[in-house]
Amino acid sequence: MEVTFKYKIGQLVFYNGHLYEVLARMHFETKWVRVNKYNLKNVDGCDINGYAPNVWEDDIKTLRRVK
Repeated sequence: MEVTFKYKIGQLVFYNGHLYEVLARMHFETKWVRVNKYNLKNVDGCDINGYAPNVWEDDIKTLRRVK
């Protein structure tokens, strides 16, 4: 089984309107669901703790160029 992640380690992403860097990623699955989670580090200085652990892949956004 091959696990595919949407985001790479070190990639800059947006979560809750702030800029974060992907530190680690995790995959687990049960009988009914497959889940990818990420540990993020805040890079814009707006988060008090500086980290966001166990963020679901669907909650993360990136900027894309629209043609």
